[in-house]
Amino acid sequence: AAFAGGCRFGEIGRSAPMAGFYAPPLKRIRIGFVGVGSRGFAAVKRIALIPGCEVTAVCDINADRMPQLPLKGSTVRQIARVTTSGELMKLKFSNQYGTSDVVVKSLHVAKQVQADKSTIDTATDTVVTVNGSEEFVIKAGQTIETDPVDFPVEALENIAISMYFENGPTSNVTGHRGARATTYQVAGDSVSAATFSGNVKTTTSWFFICDIAIDMPEDGRAIVCFGDSITDGYGTDADYLGKKPDSYT
Repeated sequence: AAFAGGCRFGEIGRSAPMAGFYAPPLKRIRIGFVGVGSRGFAAVKRIALIPGCEVTAVCDINADRMPQLPLKGSTVRQIARVTTSGELMKLKFSNQYGTSDVVVKSLHVAKQVQADKSTIDTATDTVVTVNGSEEFVIKAGQTIETDPVDFPVEALENIAISMYFENGPTSNVTGHRGARATTYQVAGDSVSAATFSGNVKTTTSWFFICDIAIDMPEDGRAIVCFGDSITDGYGTDADYLGKKPDSYT
């Protein structure tokens, strides 16, 4: 017998009464898949090999994995939780899959006030530079690192990374679609705004962020988690520490 999606296959002809309902035995089980994505196709192949199963339809509803959020002329505030304390921070951004450059006019970091709000503590608002300049370009297919910035944080604090974009790709956007943290967007330059207001757009993806490094003592330690979307918190509520690695912090 084989297992798929919590169901046992192999003895297709069996059927059991349930609350007065009796289903006649099936000679074949027909299955349709919606929104399978790249990982789902492997499951489709496995199920297709199970005797008595027939895949009748496959549909991937995501033409572009990342949200279609036009970046030009807007400020995007992304929230991330640091897992260790430190005084010095450095960020890394990636445009690995982009076909055009990302032009950032301004980049700031600050501490978030409340987990599910765009509000920041303006007393912590800090400019971040790249090669000494607040304005920088992430070339298509490349990654960059910021200059180190004095920004003291405590373990498990949320930080807000606010980026004002002059321009950015509209497709093949590099990011993390399932960040499980709310990202906020408003028109214009609002990197230092205490909170976003007006026509605020939200998503639960990260754009271009690929690393937040904090200077640690030489005897510092880290735990690295390998896994799939479940490890990354799939199915949990955004903003509330539902990822597997969060349980170790």
